[in-house]
Amino acid sequence: MFKKTGLLTLLAGTLSLAQAQEHKPYTPTAFPDRLIMGYQGAVATSQSVNWRTDSTVTKSIGAIVEADASPDMVAKAQMVEAQTERVVLDGKTVHYHSVHFKNLKPATQYAYRVGDGTHWSEWFHFTTAQDKPAPFSFLYFGDAQNDIRSLWSRAIRGAYAKLPNVQLLLHAGDLINSSNSDWQWGEWFEAGGWINGMIPTLRCRVIMNISKWRMGTVGYRTTGGPLLCYPRTVPRD
Repeated sequence: MFKKTGLLTLLAGTLSLAQAQEHKPYTPTAFPDRLIMGYQGAVATSQSVNWRTDSTVTKSIGAIVEADASPDMVAKAQMVEAQTERVVLDGKTVHYHSVHFKNLKPATQYAYRVGDGTHWSEWFHFTTAQDKPAPFSFLYFGDAQNDIRSLWSRAIRGAYAKLPNVQLLLHAGDLINSSNSDWQWGEWFEAGGWINGMIPTLRCRVIMNISKWRMGTVGYRTTGGPLLCYPRTVPRD
């Protein structure tokens, strides 16, 4: 009996250790991270981007150009001034930035990057929507909520691998478990990674059922910080 009980205790302890996981600190730097695309204007002629840096970056910009296979496109890029907002979370001061690219051509592939002129992100591609009715596809995700980095990352990456040409990522629910938990947001952004910089993201909060929903700002809005760009006017029912 003792041997059996000891074995069960050992197995339980081993399982507990296997499930235990320390979260990463997700410390910001002068280089952009948590980069994500959204919308604040017409989807055929505009594109918005948000990202995070440490508090040393007080001014930021976005660079955009029609995508070209040649590296010469870098010299042709147009610089667009970004907006910066200070956020204090978990006792840390960080800066969130947003840039709004306007007057774009419909159904056109663009390349862009963001930064402060010295510390840049990599170049990303996106394609504007057509300015007339056309087939449209998107990926819909339920509430990520828990085990985001360890488990939910498989969902978004697997979905993108199956349908890499979708035009939108639509997320339901709160996305994480605690709205003001910086490390949980860090996991959410790490799970999506560069996909968030290639395909625009919107979040809807389900109310009662899928037929009644409203668009809403996500995450740090409860503590005053911007995570995603959203249209100024949104459906209420």
